[in-house]
Amino acid sequence: MFSLRGIAALLSLPLVANFVNAAKHKAFVGREGAPDVFYTVEFDDEALTLELAANTSVPTPGGFVAFNFDKTTLYSTVQDYGTNGAGSTNLSVPVLTSYSIDADGNLTPSGELYATSDNADTFGSGVWVAANFAPPYEVHMISLNKDNKSGHIVMSVDANGSLKETSQTFVFGNTSYLHGGTFHPTMKWVYILDVDQNMIFTYSTNNGSVEYVANFTLPYPVDGPRHAIVHPNGQKLYLVTENSNHLAAFNIDLETGLPTGEGMVYYSMLQEGEDASLFWCSEVMLSPSNSLLWAANRGRVDGRNGSISLFTLDDEGEVEKQNFLINTTTSGGLANLVAPVLFSDRYIALPDLEVGFVEMWELAEDNSTATIIAHLDLADGGCCENVIWWS
Repeated sequence: MFSLRGIAALLSLPLVANFVNAAKHKAFVGREGAPDVFYTVEFDDEALTLELAANTSVPTPGGFVAFNFDKTTLYSTVQDYGTNGAGSTNLSVPVLTSYSIDADGNLTPSGELYATSDNADTFGSGVWVAANFAPPYEVHMISLNKDNKSGHIVMSVDANGSLKETSQTFVFGNTSYLHGGTFHPTMKWVYILDVDQNMIFTYSTNNGSVEYVANFTLPYPVDGPRHAIVHPNGQKLYLVTENSNHLAAFNIDLETGLPTGEGMVYYSMLQEGEDASLFWCSEVMLSPSNSLLWAANRGRVDGRNGSISLFTLDDEGEVEKQNFLINTTTSGGLANLVAPVLFSDRYIALPDLEVGFVEMWELAEDNSTATIIAHLDLADGGCCENVIWWS
C-alpha cells in the first residue's frame, strides 16, 4: 500500500539527493517529427543561459516523453507515426520507444513496442505517455489512429524499466478524442481526458491491472479537457481545455478517486476580447513547491500569439487567484507546453514549434509577471514540442 506521504517522499529522493546543489540542469526535448534526434538542453541557473548539451541520434523521432519512477528510463511516443503522422498501420514503425539514461544523462535505446496485425487499428500517433511510479511500473499511452479512433494502451516493462509488451488496450470510437491524462499521487487511479466528449475517464490501477471505474462530464462552460495534473494531496485535479480555453480545478473524492463538479472553479485563458475558436490550451503544471500553478494556451494559426498564466494556490491546493495572463512571442505551434524546473519556483521552460526554439522564463519576485531570460534556437522542422526536466 502506498500512502500519499510515502509517494511524495519517494518522488523527492532523486531531486534532493542528486540535484539540489547543481548549477546546471538538464532537460530532454520532445518533437513533432523528423529528423530522428533527441536534443538535451542545459540551463545554468547562475549564468541564466540555456545551451544545447547533446544531439543524440535515435531510431525514431521522439514525441511526447515521460520518465519512469527513478528517471533511469525515458519513454517516447512516435508522434509522426505512419504517413504524415496520420497513424497508418505501418507495422515496421514502433509506436513507443524506451531509452536507458546513464548517470550523465546519455540516452541508449532499450526497447520498442510495435503494433501487430491484431491491434493495428488501435495504434497511431502517440499523444501522451506516462509511467506508473508504483510496482510493476506499467506505462500508459494515448494513441490516435488514421480513422480518428483513440486508444488508451497499457504496456508492461522489465526490471530495468524497458518496454516489454502490450498488456491491455481500451479502444474509444471516432466520437472521442483523447489527448491527455494524469495519475493520482497514490498511483491507485489514472485519469484519461476526452476532448470531444468533454469527459474525464477514471481507471483503477492495481498491481499492473487497469480497470475502468467511471466517467465524469465537465460542467458548462468548461469544455474540452486536454491536459491535467493532480495536487500531491490527492484532493484537487487541475486541467486546461482545448475548446473553451479554461483552467479549471475539481475536487477528488479520496475514497473513490473520482473527480466531482461540486466546488469547481475556472478561469479564462483568453485575453479580453479574444475568440476561443482561435486558441486552444496546451498544458498545466505545478511548481516544485506546489504553491503555484502554471498554464498555457496557443494560437491555432501561426502569427496568433499564445499566452501563459500563473495561479496562486493555498496549502490545500485551492486556487486563490490568477496572477497574470501574458502573451508568448509566437503562437507556439503545437507546443507552448510550460515546463517548470525541479529546483525552484522561479523558472519555467517554454518550447515553440512554430519557429523551433526553447525559452527560459523567470518569475518576478512578487509573482506579478514573467520575462524571457534565455533563448535557444533548435529550428530543424520538427522541434520543439515539449520539455521534460531530468535534473
